[in-house]
Amino acid sequence: MYTFKTDIDEQSYDIFVEQHPMGNLLQTAKWASVKSEWQSVRTAVYQGNQMVGAALILIRTIKGFKFGYIPRGPIIDYDNQALVSFYMNELKQFAKKNKWLFIKFDPRIVRKSAPFKVFPNSPVLSDSLEKVNTLTQKGIRYLGLTTSLYDTVQPRFEAILDVEQFDEKALSSKVRNCIKASRKRDVVITSYDEEGADLLNHVIQKTMARKHIQLRGADYFRLIKQLYQDKADFSIAEMDVATATSQLKDKINALTTQMTSGKYRERKVKLLQEELTLLEKRLSDLNAMPVEDKAIMSGGLSVGCGHVLEQIYAGFDEQYKQFYPQYLLYVSFVEYAKKQGYTRVNLGGIENNLEGGLIQFKAKFNPIIEEYVGEFDLVVSPLYYAVQFALNMRKRLKKKG
Repeated sequence: MYTFKTDIDEQSYDIFVEQHPMGNLLQTAKWASVKSEWQSVRTAVYQGNQMVGAALILIRTIKGFKFGYIPRGPIIDYDNQALVSFYMNELKQFAKKNKWLFIKFDPRIVRKSAPFKVFPNSPVLSDSLEKVNTLTQKGIRYLGLTTSLYDTVQPRFEAILDVEQFDEKALSSKVRNCIKASRKRDVVITSYDEEGADLLNHVIQKTMARKHIQLRGADYFRLIKQLYQDKADFSIAEMDVATATSQLKDKINALTTQMTSGKYRERKVKLLQEELTLLEKRLSDLNAMPVEDKAIMSGGLSVGCGHVLEQIYAGFDEQYKQFYPQYLLYVSFVEYAKKQGYTRVNLGGIENNLEGGLIQFKAKFNPIIEEYVGEFDLVVSPLYYAVQFALNMRKRLKKKG
């Protein structure tokens, strides 16, 4: 027999979410504090004294209509039809009692999963169809296989790195050379505490200006670090410009001394001259840098949940592109995940058609692509359909205009 409860204590709730196969960062209790502009409630289903289902519901009121949203949840066994039926009925009654219009949810039900290179021809997982049918048979509205990244609240396609299977040597020679060049040119990855929020914000601002998009700021990043503590990490690709310049000058002087010593034959001198030319080009790049002390080139914010390290924000200052810091940064995500005991790194959302800037870069690291079934609406009030009709008409008029 099942029991539905609300306002579950944070500790037991998070233990369940992190240990469950369907668990996700966006369903942890602290995520409600990240989304402070929403109200929230934690719900759960118990079988006896054992928690068997959980959902963090974010609550919003827009133009007088209240609705709930369960990001990447509920966290339940979708093969258990009795459990699914009970939970959905209870959620509907709870929403009706609180006069909500509907509850939107987008569980991490995987439709397809395969390496990027073979993903288009990979089969649809049969159990994903069964899970969708289980939900629709309960009268829940399925919004289908959307075609744009922006059609859904959460991405329907994500790029994943398997920590154990990731092999830097298996990357293309071009990518390996970029990583090697970044290391050789004194770019390092440093983990930061809360002060990393401002450093990440610096490169995020550069990304926003370059791509003409709006992203979060330092206060938001700092809040995530404060909430998730050791599970959150700021990884910053940076360079000590003064030290790198000094060391490079020493190498150039030593090489010049070798060349003029008269100890080497013409062929060897020619090789030394080629190396000297390369070092002088690197020195020229350093002298042209806009800062004289520490250059903040790229950065990311990752948060761990269960066995997954979620890479939730990343930015890149394009004026340092010749140092390839973003390549080194992505390799560092895997290294950090392995050190912390995570088995997967979620690089985040990509375009649904597997084309565009997001997948173009992430594909360089041979990711697994996961496609999810998408969104569902648990309709609570008949007004839902009238509101949806009005919204759809508004979209059509905007397109025509």
